[in-house]
Amino acid sequence: MSLPTERWLDLLDPKLEEERSEITEDLLEAEGREFVAEVRSKLDHALAVLAVEAQQEADMYWERAQISA
Repeated sequence: MSLPTERWLDLLDPKLEEERSEITEDLLEAEGREFVAEVRSKLDHALAVLAVEAQQEADMYWERAQISA
């Protein structure tokens, strides 16, 4: 069970101490795991895009080298 960001921000209200106390450690750990998984996924995607861009640059380099030869 994940809470929307808006709800997490609402829980910062000092008047909601009792509601904050209902947030379990399991939920906090699950949120942390979800965050790490999302960051890893975004990093994997970014690295794949960069790898393709680098490969395109290498392809163009070798294509120009063959034309020059």
